[in-house]
Amino acid sequence: VLGLVAKLAREWKGEVDFTWDHSRRQSQSPFNSPFFTPAGTTALSNGTIDLLRDTSVYPIDFQPYLTGTTVNGPLRFTLRNLTGRLAGPLGSVLAGQPTLSVLAEARENLSDDNIELRRTSTVFRPWRSQSAVSAQAELRIPLASPTWNLPLVKELEVQLSGRTESTVTNGATSQVTVGATTPIVRDRNRVRSTDPTIGIRWKPIENLAFRASYGTGFLPPNGFQLTESAPAVSTATLTADPRRGNTPWSGFIQMSGGNPDLNSESSRNWAAGMIITPRFARGLRISFDYSRLEKSDAIGALGSINNVIVLEPLFPGKFIRGAKLPGDPADWAGPIVSFDNRLFNISSQELEAYDVRFDYEVPTSFGRVEVYGMATWTESLTVQILPTAPVRETLDFTDGPLRLKTSFGATWRRGNWTGGWNGRHLNSHRSAQSTQVANTTVTTDALQHRVKSQVYHDFFIGYRFASGASRPDGLLRDLLARTTVQVGARNVFNREPPFDPGAGGWGYRSPLGDARLAQYYISAARSL
Repeated sequence: VLGLVAKLAREWKGEVDFTWDHSRRQSQSPFNSPFFTPAGTTALSNGTIDLLRDTSVYPIDFQPYLTGTTVNGPLRFTLRNLTGRLAGPLGSVLAGQPTLSVLAEARENLSDDNIELRRTSTVFRPWRSQSAVSAQAELRIPLASPTWNLPLVKELEVQLSGRTESTVTNGATSQVTVGATTPIVRDRNRVRSTDPTIGIRWKPIENLAFRASYGTGFLPPNGFQLTESAPAVSTATLTADPRRGNTPWSGFIQMSGGNPDLNSESSRNWAAGMIITPRFARGLRISFDYSRLEKSDAIGALGSINNVIVLEPLFPGKFIRGAKLPGDPADWAGPIVSFDNRLFNISSQELEAYDVRFDYEVPTSFGRVEVYGMATWTESLTVQILPTAPVRETLDFTDGPLRLKTSFGATWRRGNWTGGWNGRHLNSHRSAQSTQVANTTVTTDALQHRVKSQVYHDFFIGYRFASGASRPDGLLRDLLARTTVQVGARNVFNREPPFDPGAGGWGYRSPLGDARLAQYYISAARSL
């Protein structure tokens, strides 16, 4: 990160920042999918591999039957970001001095080419990128002054802002097998949007303030969402086809991945809240906020065919059926031959939530201590995939938000020392997806099963070596000056994520936790 700050005439200030971030990641997995070779599958079925015997007495060597190790990477991601800011007062009005801030930004995210080495093949993933140029202006205008001594109007301020952004996204085929004839398809998406925000802040008395705002926003599709994958025979089985006597069916073609025809997500947001700073507890700040978000053209996919087959009448183009089979009853439809599960724009999403936060900072004989806590109560998150489709509630399902999330902790500062503790509580939730409610093969018990609530604790302590006379002498002094060293632990009490029957891909442990359990780290950072 490089930056420049300049004080300009008439109390104006300018700032320029450039950020360059490059990350490299490589992973190795002991298995491919499927895990077993054909010989391994045969050995399981004919009893050569006997899983029913006591494997502690008669251990089984699976090595000859495994499909091998997958090496993924290295994955390289690069971010380049240049921003420029100007801020300062604009003359004066009766109630005070309006202030204007202007920001211009150019940003680029790049995902480089990537290779995945498998036992029997090599997979190539081509580069993708997204770049954006934006400008934003914010004007704060005071409408009342504390010097006016108006009843119930200590302060009154309005905020007007607008943001315009132009984004170019380059997508590509998700992956191709090296040596195959599958072409790499690229798609480009260019969008522009201008979005306003208006807000107001009213302070009737010294220790109480109210705020409210309204704004719009947009989110363009990213480089992974634009290009579809090659159609392939699905490995899934339709367990019950309601138009074929609830009989199972498999072997259909499935289209998945991105979609070059995606529109940008657009949203409208309302928020209102209050801030209390009571006189009887100096340093205490409490806030309450309500927010409502309405999103249209949200990007998503239908999901498992078993969960959405009942919606076939609403999506005649996504479920393609062939001719009836010999011997089919007269009232049966032909079998599914193609299922389009590519990303598409969902009609609408609506979110309502409440947030509360408190911060209490007090000086003590052993330093300054700040205690804090915050909680989010989500009232509802509904999804309607088409205007004619039923509204689906996702709250407390795995594809929706938790009803309650809380975070709490304390930080301590004394001289060059800092320390902190943070706790996180995640409410109990269902292990099923909201789309499974319409799946007639999913039992009531499976829909109602709840994953236990989770609590995790983190801790850190750090020291900053000063740049003054308190530093050590000599070369070590110069090396450590302005360096902050921090030691910490995540999940201090080594809590294991609870059992989640819907998280097969996570080893049937809740993905909200970390299966690596307690983690310890040490970090060092030096400022210029």
